[in-house]
Amino acid sequence: MNHVQKIHNSRSSQITLELESKAMSIMPKTEK
Repeated sequence: MNHVQKIHNSRSSQITLELESKAMSIMPKTEK
């Protein structure tokens, strides 16, 4: 169960990173 959770978490963070990079290219870099 822990292993599955780990895979799910890494997958989610990968998707999040992709979305963030897309948002970065669309929006001006005002945040952070």
